[in-house]
Amino acid sequence: MGLALTRIVFDPDSCKGCLICVAMCPKKVLALSGSRNVKGYLVPEAVRSRDCAGCRTCEKICPDMAVYLLEETP
Repeated sequence: MGLALTRIVFDPDSCKGCLICVAMCPKKVLALSGSRNVKGYLVPEAVRSRDCAGCRTCEKICPDMAVYLLEETP
């Protein structure tokens, strides 16, 4: 049984660019990207995915449910 890898997935079109997920990530995995969604908001991205602890804080705190984690086994 291998270790699970965590993949952070954003639904950019649901995101309103509040960046609460970026501010609340204890491992500083997320950052503001240069990409805009269909509404014109700058959206976050995972810049240090390997450092993700899988705490799901981003998932829990997002008011738009625009971020979620997928655990994958290698």
